[in-house]
Amino acid sequence: MATVLRLLALFLILPVATPVVRSGQLQIEVSGGSVVERAQSGVGIWANSPNVRVSVANDSQSFYNGTVRWRNVPAGSYLVTGRGVAEAATNTAGMLVASLTLAGGGRGQWRLEPNLPRDYRFAVAPSVKPGLSLLPDAANQRPHFAVKIGGTGAVPAMDLAEDLAFPTYLLPGLRDRPDTIRQRLGTPYGAFAVGPDRFLLLDNRDHRLGTQQLDWAGKRLQDFRLDGARRVFVFMHRPPVDPRRKVRNGLADRQEARRLARLLKTVRTAAIFAGQVNRSYMRTWYGIKTYMLTDKDVMVVESKGADLSVRLAIH
Repeated sequence: MATVLRLLALFLILPVATPVVRSGQLQIEVSGGSVVERAQSGVGIWANSPNVRVSVANDSQSFYNGTVRWRNVPAGSYLVTGRGVAEAATNTAGMLVASLTLAGGGRGQWRLEPNLPRDYRFAVAPSVKPGLSLLPDAANQRPHFAVKIGGTGAVPAMDLAEDLAFPTYLLPGLRDRPDTIRQRLGTPYGAFAVGPDRFLLLDNRDHRLGTQQLDWAGKRLQDFRLDGARRVFVFMHRPPVDPRRKVRNGLADRQEARRLARLLKTVRTAAIFAGQVNRSYMRTWYGIKTYMLTDKDVMVVESKGADLSVRLAIH
């Protein structure tokens, strides 16, 4: 029963929407990322999560032969087919290329296995460059992945992130339009798992979350609780409450903020990370540690078994 719950929770933590994208004779659905390249010879998938799933259907009568280029993947990643067969691995972070052959009317499913270690390191920053790009490049110091919480648009952030030696999962830019978010990130908010820990990415660019997103977050947090999540990390553009006097840069609706706090208190929320402040802050909000970063800051989090360390690496 416990195994069933774990598998169910992993399925449910993927982003809420899986829009269908057409590329020639193919129909493609992506959870945890988006289709960013479409060509006759193949498609490109941006992995905005380590838990990406892709379903491809060939709706023509002829065979399809091409490739799928998985971008922004962790080092050591490989693919698992719908039948549980492992294929296509990469030793370095960045791109993983797999062949795609489908008979007419055929369908295939794959999920990314990020193969992240049990003890892992991740970074949080409002910017890719200079922020994340300044982290040490040594293999024993670089993060296994990063989360960008800043206002840079998705398109330039993705271009910059591809020069890094680790994948970077993006929140939308402050001025990104809905069509840009759909085409580049898939969804404006999402969630993913790394081992026993859970990551919740929320979109409060407009100083609000909204009923739909809060309902979705409540369901994801319930999944986390049923799954026995060890820790939950939360990422937002803006802090839930701005610590500066006479500055209203957090959630505008106090009732909405209180509802979010109640939801986060139902799980083991380890920290909230947010940006859009003029200097670094650490505050406790409803008993939850909240780290607020400037555009120049980079925070590094080390998870080693029961131990957790959070440090400001660059500021």
